[in-house]
Amino acid sequence: MSVAIIVAIVAFVSTIMGATIGAATTYVLAVRRERADRMTDERHHAVDVRRAGRLVDSELMWAAAAANHCIEEKRLGMARTPVLPLPIEVRLKCLETIASDLSNE
Repeated sequence: MSVAIIVAIVAFVSTIMGATIGAATTYVLAVRRERADRMTDERHHAVDVRRAGRLVDSELMWAAAAANHCIEEKRLGMARTPVLPLPIEVRLKCLETIASDLSNE
C-alpha cells in the first residue's frame, strides 16, 4: 500500500473518532444541563408552593379569627379584627400553584 493511502485511512479514522468523541461529550453535557435545569425548576416550584401555602394560611387564620370574634360577640357582621385579604390575582396564582401538586382525591 502506498503511503498516501495509509495517511488517508489514518486521517479518516481520526476524523470519525474525533467526531464520535465530540458528539458523546455534547450529549453528556446536554443531559447534565437538562438535569440541572429540572432540579432548579423543582426547587423554584417548591419555594412557590411554600410561599403560596403561607399566604393562604395567613388569610385563613385571619378569617378564623374574624369568625371566632363573631361567635364570641354572638352577632354577625363586620368583625373588629382587621382582615387582610389577598388581592384576587395573588389568590388565584397561589391556588394555581398549590392545585398543581394536589391529587384528584
